Amino acid sequence: MYDGIINVYKEKGFTSHDVVAKMRGILGQRKIGHTGTLDPAAEGVLPVCAGKGTKLCDMLTDHDKTYRAVLLLGTETDTEDTTGTVLETKETSGLTENEVQDAVLSFIGDYAQVPPMYSALKVDGKKLYELAREGKTVERKARPVKIFDIQIEKMELPEVTMTVSCSKGTYIRTLCHDIGAKLSVGGCMKELLRTKVGQFELSESLTLDELQKLKEEDRLAEAVLPVEEVFKELPEIRSDTEELDKLLKNGNPFRSRAVKDVKGGDMFRVYHSDGTFIGVFKYDEEKPFWEEIDMQYIAETREFQIKEKTVVSIGKFDGLHRGHQKLMHEMLKWKEQGFKIAVFTFATPPGTLVKGKMQTMIMTNPEREMLLERAGVDYIVEYPFDEEVCHMAPEKFVSDILVGHMNAGVIVSGPDCHFGYKAAGDCAMLERLSSEYGYRYFVVDKERDEEGKIISSTYIREMLADGNIIKANKLLGYYYFVTGTVQHGNAIGHTKLYPTANLIPPAVKHLPKFGVYVTRVTVDGKTYGGLTNVGAKPTISGENPVGVETYLYNFEGDLYGKDMKVELLDFVRPEMKFESIDALKAQLDHDIKECQRRYLEFA
Repeated sequence: MYDGIINVYKEKGFTSHDVVAKMRGILGQRKIGHTGTLDPAAEGVLPVCAGKGTKLCDMLTDHDKTYRAVLLLGTETDTEDTTGTVLETKETSGLTENEVQDAVLSFIGDYAQVPPMYSALKVDGKKLYELAREGKTVERKARPVKIFDIQIEKMELPEVTMTVSCSKGTYIRTLCHDIGAKLSVGGCMKELLRTKVGQFELSESLTLDELQKLKEEDRLAEAVLPVEEVFKELPEIRSDTEELDKLLKNGNPFRSRAVKDVKGGDMFRVYHSDGTFIGVFKYDEEKPFWEEIDMQYIAETREFQIKEKTVVSIGKFDGLHRGHQKLMHEMLKWKEQGFKIAVFTFATPPGTLVKGKMQTMIMTNPEREMLLERAGVDYIVEYPFDEEVCHMAPEKFVSDILVGHMNAGVIVSGPDCHFGYKAAGDCAMLERLSSEYGYRYFVVDKERDEEGKIISSTYIREMLADGNIIKANKLLGYYYFVTGTVQHGNAIGHTKLYPTANLIPPAVKHLPKFGVYVTRVTVDGKTYGGLTNVGAKPTISGENPVGVETYLYNFEGDLYGKDMKVELLDFVRPEMKFESIDALKAQLDHDIKECQRRYLEFA
């Protein structure tokens, strides 16, 4: 597991999302994020955060940046760069180098910039570029940015090559457009190279191919900059007591007299007394104490200690359905009283070890973590499940793990809670032990559906097996979904049928009845309607692993390597074997029309 920041050189043709997808493959880990979008046509420095470094992506995004850009005068486009549609061209022969220079340099300083329509900013919950692609233009409010410096490197009119140092949130495309407007000839950006983000320089950046080579040479760690190095400009706090060391071990809030005259929002690097870097902490003026600015995932380890008082619930939380959501709602009430929300679950379904057979889950661990985080959970503990844990006495589980490691001040469970060896621990035991171990215990009644039937993961699995996806979604409280990175298929869809995006879910993912579904697909932040086949494509010869294959309406481009979320809305038909590719295509023609019609009912 790599924790830190990698200075990646994003090449032309890649989206920032593409880079993240490929870095997941190179690093072999899921938790990766970038620190500021670069358009596909742009290139240059793109710091990528890995592991614990992802928690600080937003902070890195706030850093000042430097670009080398080529301004093309006399041409105005809808995207404000040369990739867009030309709206107007004007003669530039009358321009002099002096007046162009004066216009360019006049933008140094504070600058009220109107964001372009082709940007990821949201208006009324919808991204501007989505509206732009629909042919819509909406009013955008000017935002304050700052141009620290502009150096004109070369002027060969109508082109101007310049280096721009600017604050976060500055669109160089828009700067080029505004310079052209000031000169009354129009302008757009022809080329863009990002040369610096904070301390990350172009000269030290590495391409994806170079990073892959380092991996093959077992030298990839050389490219990972520790998090503390990125924030070395921040002042530091170093623990000087054993008591503070213990608090810092798990990122707990703390009070310190070591720093005086601090204000709310002030940030410091915090170190253990032995010099170990703990994290970046922010001062909360209202509390008042120092609080680490991240959320804790504790996985695949028994060695952890939560120092804050927690409200804890235990279980598989498979599907995080309406029953689980009711439980979470009760837990969140304790947050107002200063408790942290903690969920104890297992990295591997216990049934896999106990029964000796893979036990599938409605959602994968990353999917579960995503939904729990959105629900407001502060600590997610994915405990390793092995023979030792399987044979743990129920009371020892309560005393050592729930009370000891997780510092439970409150335990909340459903009425069917069981734990410990042979599931001998139950609600009665939790109630009995509460006075001995000093926690409060509450039981939350089961949630029921409209027919009065208890909502459970088993119930949802039955609906999925029947292809009753509408009912399953009602029980879940959201649309059942599959996530993953788009894989290469057998190319038959592109050559003979319809182009599709292929996901191969892990074996642990519990899939619904094989067949064709109406779906909603999210990729690169944009949503599309789709037709999805879940199954093994029996008409196609050769090896056909079980997968999720989706045709997206109104999509053009390459999806390979992108992360995609497919939500199942309605069941159309079971998977079928056809006598020929032509027969399959005829059926797909019909399915697409049917899915489009039904999709409108959900839009």
